[in-house]
Amino acid sequence: MNRHWIFDTLSSWLPVACGLAAATVVICDAAGVGLNPGYNPLAESISDLVWYPWGWLEEIGMAAAGLAQMLIAAFILSSEASKTNRWLRLSGIIFAATSIGFAVIILFKTDPGLGIESVRGAIHVTTVIVLAALFPANCLLLSRAISKNPDSSTIEHFSIVMAAIGVLIAFQLLPINPIRFIGISERLLAGVNLAWMVFAGSHLPHLMEGAEKVRGQSARN
Repeated sequence: MNRHWIFDTLSSWLPVACGLAAATVVICDAAGVGLNPGYNPLAESISDLVWYPWGWLEEIGMAAAGLAQMLIAAFILSSEASKTNRWLRLSGIIFAATSIGFAVIILFKTDPGLGIESVRGAIHVTTVIVLAALFPANCLLLSRAISKNPDSSTIEHFSIVMAAIGVLIAFQLLPINPIRFIGISERLLAGVNLAWMVFAGSHLPHLMEGAEKVRGQSARN
């Protein structure tokens, strides 16, 4: 197994994997909320759902999102373009870090309620904040990394819009801004993240394959 094999394999499966991951997140969250009548999806955080009887569904959704982020990271970092394009390489590293972040918030559950009462809860909350900050940053990084590609205008503009929306929502989730409806705010941010992930996952293979072909032709000439 080498990086070319990884790139070629993921190029075919990445759009499907990202779409399935997003669907899994939405279905698991909707099922978890529906099966736990005592849970308030508006006022309680997404992480609070894990303390309810069907809370493990939320963890499956988080795992699916983390896996999709890891696949995107592997796809980007296995490309030849990532060797010379530092912005693209950094974006791939952030995708990998984000996937690790999802694993951390699954392993280190939040403390029940709104306060932080344990080291485990502190790790969870800190990781969530870092993930919220990495999302808009990576949107902008990826848009810059592919900006020279003539076919990249759609994903480039979409990434910038998603970054702006992500910053606005993420700012509301900071501890300095206590809000009454943290659940809906987190779900809005998650929705924007998923939309961008699916969009990037479906467009990146085409853009990257085009770049790889151009590089191959240049090398032969």
